[in-house]
Amino acid sequence: MDFVMFLIISTEDPASERFLYDPNRPYRISKHRTIQHTPPSTEMGLVLAVSDYEALSGLITFLDLAYPTTSSPFSIYAIQLVELMGRASPVFIEEKDVEEGEEEEHHERIRSRRVDQVQSAFKLYQENRDECVTLHAYTAHAPKRLMYQDICELALAKKTAFILLPYQQERLDDAAPTELRNSGMLSVNADVLAHTPCSVCIYYDKRRLRNAVFRSLDDQQHSTSLSRVRQETYRFVVLFLGGADNREALHLADRMTVNPDITLTVIRFLAFNHEGEDEKEKKLDDGVVTWFWVKNEGKDKVSYKEVVVKNGAETLAAIQAMNVNDYDLWITGKREGINPKILEGLAEWSENHQLGVIGETVAGSIFASEGSVLVVQQQDRTWDICCLSVSSSILLDSPALEKFTKDSVAP
Repeated sequence: MDFVMFLIISTEDPASERFLYDPNRPYRISKHRTIQHTPPSTEMGLVLAVSDYEALSGLITFLDLAYPTTSSPFSIYAIQLVELMGRASPVFIEEKDVEEGEEEEHHERIRSRRVDQVQSAFKLYQENRDECVTLHAYTAHAPKRLMYQDICELALAKKTAFILLPYQQERLDDAAPTELRNSGMLSVNADVLAHTPCSVCIYYDKRRLRNAVFRSLDDQQHSTSLSRVRQETYRFVVLFLGGADNREALHLADRMTVNPDITLTVIRFLAFNHEGEDEKEKKLDDGVVTWFWVKNEGKDKVSYKEVVVKNGAETLAAIQAMNVNDYDLWITGKREGINPKILEGLAEWSENHQLGVIGETVAGSIFASEGSVLVVQQQDRTWDICCLSVSSSILLDSPALEKFTKDSVAP
């Protein structure tokens, strides 16, 4: 005799209630939202979030060098974050709505010179990259502790592959030497990294890479159009230590290989005698590296080499042995899935959770590199897989299910 069983979860059961809604993970999803899983020759969506013009300059520089094309365009959702003071209610504004009728009132109520400067830069970048970039501009007025919500909600709603953030550090303000500049913005990056529905890229701009868009803006827009022709070749390097974050970083770097102004070097770090390797991670790493090299080995401006190390000290020594100022941009994964043997002894050095151990190493003053740093964190889907197993135990242990099962099989 056939029968159908319906699973009923009682919301009076605290375990069931936690499964139904976890306020600490409201933006996590099971679908892939990564650079790696964005098909080639398709539009890639990203959220760009900045609080000031200075930070925006670096991010736009990176995006320009990332080289969106007509066949692989970018759809950018650009948010300017404005700290909300006092008891005012948070406001999230799409700039096209302002342009369509409330410009004067909007200026009087909220906008400032700083907001106008960033929004003008958004508009200029869109105009000069119109054939390969679609930019949607927003302004979010919120307390710093809630800013990550606007960023994550937009990324979730627009199904973007990654979020691009400027590296944040607290430093003394030139205008007020006793006050910290960007105080509190560190927590915004940390909260985005913890709650993101997609991958995240943190860009540490050291000003070595300069962008024609911002030269034009700063020079009072001397020309009406911008050329992609550059005066020099930029040298990028990927430090590939394995794991999901580094695989994501390599996929991003691969998209840059079409840029004729970039030479790319990929250096893969491997543990001596395969010590500490996770078989599954190693297999995934091998697959991505093989794919990358087969695709790019015929290109004169792309090179690949491997370095074998016994511990974190040798990893650090190998990086320091490179001619650090040969590179304009260092690209690496944040941490997830890296063989711990490769980082052995380095973990205690890391105080910066935005960049991870290797990112912090190449960004630090001791390393003395003038190159900018890009650290990549791939979307974390392990929570969703974990939820499936946890939910199974919740269902099996739920008092409501136990009672339902007994009643169902009773004669």
